[in-house]
Amino acid sequence: MTGITRNPSIASGRSDSRRSHGSIDSTDFELSMGDEWSHDDPPSTLRVEPAIDDDTGGHSSSYGSNSLSAFNDDDIQSATFALQRAQFSISESRRTQGDGGNVTDNSQADRMSTEELKKAVVSMMLRKDEVEEQNKALQQMLEQEMEASSILRAEIETMRHQAVARTEKDTAKYQALQKENELLKHQLRKYVNAVQMLRLKDPLLTITWVYSHEAEEYEKKLIQVAEMHGELMEFNELLHRQLNLRENMLKRLQNELINLRGPKYCHFSVTKFKRKIKETEEKV
Repeated sequence: MTGITRNPSIASGRSDSRRSHGSIDSTDFELSMGDEWSHDDPPSTLRVEPAIDDDTGGHSSSYGSNSLSAFNDDDIQSATFALQRAQFSISESRRTQGDGGNVTDNSQADRMSTEELKKAVVSMMLRKDEVEEQNKALQQMLEQEMEASSILRAEIETMRHQAVARTEKDTAKYQALQKENELLKHQLRKYVNAVQMLRLKDPLLTITWVYSHEAEEYEKKLIQVAEMHGELMEFNELLHRQLNLRENMLKRLQNELINLRGPKYCHFSVTKFKRKIKETEEKV
């Protein structure tokens, strides 16, 4: 019900004079409660029982019945509805709960609780972000440690291969030196026997001039062979020294390269290179 219309028969001089004695005017309530009527409709059926004043007697009751009879049913219903709305608004503003607390205070407490919940949610989100950041930092540290462990494992593998190659080299070198010593001993024995045979002077032994010439040539050749053997021994020792220097330099360069860019798979095999050098030495 958006608006309430009045009966034109009410706007008379008699009705104006009767309103001054306490009658209910619908226009006053319509002006004061117009905003509430625009949203809520009055009930469909409302009954109004005129109040009868016992002190004044029949005169006041007859006067009240005459004043109410001047209005139609719509005006009476609208006035009654406005009065009920005013009473309801007053009782609503003063309504309290069973424990004596006001409803507005409870709503404020609810609002404070929701604000506290919002703050708690925000703090939980911030804590979640911090935990995620810590988790990311720990994951990065774990990856770094895994990389470092992989680098250390690669270094251990390279050191193990180097140790195996070094043991093989030492064993091969020891065997070569033993063979060389045996050969030198055998040659030295032959040389000593030949010298003893040349220096032996037996008066019973008659050596012709031809045999003496051959003996001299043989002696010269033995001396040349001994000199060549000594030169070869010196040359072999020089080669071993150079090889050791080159190996030390190669190790130093490899260590510098590892320190610069880390361990890397190398296609160049040191053991193969050493084996080739040994094969060339044996051939010589």
